[in-house]
Amino acid sequence: MLVEDGGETLRTAAYSVSKPRFRFNEVGATYPLRDFPIATQAARDHTAWFCNDLNEVDVEATMVRHLPEVPQIRSACQVPLVVDDATVGFVLGFHFDRPQCYDENAREAFSAIGRLAAMVLKLVRSGLRLAGPERRYRELVELSGDLVFTWSADGSIIYASPVAYRLCGVGKGMTWADLIDRTHSEDQQRMGEAWEQWRTATELLHFESRMLSRTGKEHSIHWNIYPVRNEAGRLTHIQGIGRDLTGRHELAEKLKGAQLSESIVRLTRGLAHEFNNMLVSVLGNASVLAGQLEEDHPWRPIVEDIANGADRAAKLTRQLLAYARSASRHPQRRRLRDLLAESLDLGQTVLPSNVTLEIRTEAENDWIEADAMQINQVLLNLVLNAAEAMPDGGVVTVRTAEVACAPGDGPPESRCVALFVEDTGVGVSAEDRERIFDPFFSTKEIGRGLGLAAVQGIVHSHGGTIEILDHDGKGTVAKVVLPLGGPS
Repeated sequence: MLVEDGGETLRTAAYSVSKPRFRFNEVGATYPLRDFPIATQAARDHTAWFCNDLNEVDVEATMVRHLPEVPQIRSACQVPLVVDDATVGFVLGFHFDRPQCYDENAREAFSAIGRLAAMVLKLVRSGLRLAGPERRYRELVELSGDLVFTWSADGSIIYASPVAYRLCGVGKGMTWADLIDRTHSEDQQRMGEAWEQWRTATELLHFESRMLSRTGKEHSIHWNIYPVRNEAGRLTHIQGIGRDLTGRHELAEKLKGAQLSESIVRLTRGLAHEFNNMLVSVLGNASVLAGQLEEDHPWRPIVEDIANGADRAAKLTRQLLAYARSASRHPQRRRLRDLLAESLDLGQTVLPSNVTLEIRTEAENDWIEADAMQINQVLLNLVLNAAEAMPDGGVVTVRTAEVACAPGDGPPESRCVALFVEDTGVGVSAEDRERIFDPFFSTKEIGRGLGLAAVQGIVHSHGGTIEILDHDGKGTVAKVVLPLGGPS
């Protein structure tokens, strides 16, 4: 019987009798404690009660009114279960039909049963109290996003958090060696040396290594390792927490790249403006000098060559400003198909005779907010590049299509218009595609200045993206994606 409800009731916990009509046969049944005056007294005094023969003792009816339903009971006892100086229940004993003498051995046996039952109850209740914090601790570990390990002294993994298993496939029952197998080859020796150091250390240690996920992606992990020892100084187990710093490192690299790009943009902008100021002087003086010379003057071709060179330099300056995204723009809401018609009319006249230009405007909604002159520069540059990639002639196809914006271009549900410039030429190698937007880079022996770098600057200034793709091994595709209606 267990005492419950703040000492108001008794609940049947177990029984070992075979009397079918016996009142306490129903496990879980509850009774008011006031119906058990003897139990109430025993609970208060923490004393056991033994009765060899109920028929021979003067027991008030109220003290045994829970027994008359089974009148064949002749002997009874109850031993209190005491936990931390409080009675939490009773062990009840009954003998039927004939009296039972509770001698010293019997009394000691029942008392031992009571002590054992009390000890079990204490352990159970302690376990219940610990279950809550343990569950909360486990939830915190699993929600933290960290790799949490517990290793035995020999390196066996006693516990591995779900994140650890998801990342590198290493879990309970595996060993430290399995974790080393998931480490970057350049860090495996250091990880092995670190393990030996951790096994002999007595304080918290830090370490950083590169782990390979089950998909092969590289992750930078910062480890905090603590060897746990007993009072004798013997290593019992090792706790380890690994924090994935990959996202932080990638963000730092992006920030570093952005800062570098911003520095380059500022430098380019400054150089372009200074260079433009100098060209104004050159062009002005060349024009004045040309005006003073007769048409057949021997110096006139030289002056005209100076003016032409300065004019080409001025065009390069405009490309520099476009690359730096700081050239003045005059955006207007235009249809991309109209800009194609305006630009490629001129393109037709400068293409080689063995190159055919095809235009397909498949996008129904192709309204963009753009600077017409800059978009014309983009179109002409891409078409001429495509033509030059086909020395033996071929077809340059320019087409438009409405597409979903790629991540980074806008919300996932937003729509953009894509411009494709496709050629059937020699193509561009994967190595060259990585550098294709670098300033002054060219796959030809003689480049034309900023080229695609300026094109990229213009596209980005319009809130778009550009990439160069392989055309199924039969040429190259330049893909430009622009937001509908212009940049937000």
